[in-house]
Amino acid sequence: MKIIKFIAILAVSVVLLSAAFISIFGSMGERTASTSDTQAVENISQDISSDKTNSNSNTDSAVLSGESESTADTGSEAVQETVKTVLGNVTISDIGSLSADSVVWGPGVSFNDDNQPTACVTLQEKYSDLGAVFVNDDDKIYLTFDLGYESGFTNDILDVLKANNVKATFFVTGSYAEKQGEIVQRIIDEGHTVGNHSWSHPDMTTLNDADAALEITKVHDIVKEKYGYETYLFRFPAGTFSEKTLAIAAQNGHHSVFWSFAYNDWDNANQPDMTEALKKTTDRLHPGAVYLLHPMGTNSRILEDLIANAKAAGYEIGVF
Repeated sequence: MKIIKFIAILAVSVVLLSAAFISIFGSMGERTASTSDTQAVENISQDISSDKTNSNSNTDSAVLSGESESTADTGSEAVQETVKTVLGNVTISDIGSLSADSVVWGPGVSFNDDNQPTACVTLQEKYSDLGAVFVNDDDKIYLTFDLGYESGFTNDILDVLKANNVKATFFVTGSYAEKQGEIVQRIIDEGHTVGNHSWSHPDMTTLNDADAALEITKVHDIVKEKYGYETYLFRFPAGTFSEKTLAIAAQNGHHSVFWSFAYNDWDNANQPDMTEALKKTTDRLHPGAVYLLHPMGTNSRILEDLIANAKAAGYEIGVF
């Protein structure tokens, strides 16, 4: 009798455990990591250099996530395998099923009838459900600036923006947020948007889930602590991302803002010619354009003319 009772209890336990397992894992998405349908986009040659590290960021199309020493033991538990995060109209679930492959991309040299880079339009369609913005779905243009280091021109740019009643988005790294308090406070006080450009400017696709999240949350937290402002936009260093890191950014409350225009403007010692720079930035105007610029000498000098040219072409300058 005791044996029969034991077998009965064991059978019930098995059934209950099976039901629990199905409840937890049965709803996980069936999305698989496939890159074949974007191979053409990923192979587009870049005609820009968006950050100092950009020359090294597009060499491998499949850089897999690795563990860093700092959180190797506690790592992936900080990011749940199954999550449901709603960011506007973005719903993300089952991060574990998303691809960790690094996506190699660039605006390229092919444009549609609206002068939009066709690569960015394709990328927008593919990754918008993960909170990514490459080109906006409107008729405005958006000015964004990456602030990883200060070369003495950000205040000049802010002066031009203020004089023209234009707002922009400024993506700050952790060190910038810590060291450039007066400028960051001015950005906030004058109604611009402060974005998140990571704590230490790494290739996000080489980090484990916990460290990738930490690169975002540390900047968010220090900006909130120092300035009472919460970031909600993230720009990947050098634009290097994967499906998984897009989801991690969204899980931590940030849309991922890329760009549909950028050019070689980041080297303070080798600035582009002003006339050529103004022509290039003006020629590439298009609906929903996201301009990636750096706060350097040439940009500070052409910005007022670029704003005037955009307005003359019928564009309103928006802000995220």
